[in-house]
Amino acid sequence: SVRPGTGGADGADRLPPLVRAGALTELARRGLLTDDGGVVTPDLDARTDDPALDDLLELITESPPHGWRDWVTRHAGTTLDAVQAGLAGEGALRVVSRRWLGLLPPRDYALVDGE
Repeated sequence: SVRPGTGGADGADRLPPLVRAGALTELARRGLLTDDGGVVTPDLDARTDDPALDDLLELITESPPHGWRDWVTRHAGTTLDAVQAGLAGEGALRVVSRRWLGLLPPRDYALVDGE
């Protein structure tokens, strides 16, 4: 969801697992992830042509076996970052840079006005 007036994310701490759950669901819907006794099992040769989904599929393939609940939260921020970067690349989000303690500029995103 979006904070009114700012374009920023409301409940941003909940976004990574929500986005990850959506990505896992999409991969399962496409038949690229299956459930083997509660363990997420990837199709080893699969690709989606979506960078965020392919990154997640690669992470699951290269990692030790984990259950669905673990994958919803395990490194979930990486999926959110990939989705946001993709949306920014398509022009749906804009990058808002700011300084944190004068050091590294954390990257935030805001909705592009639909003018």
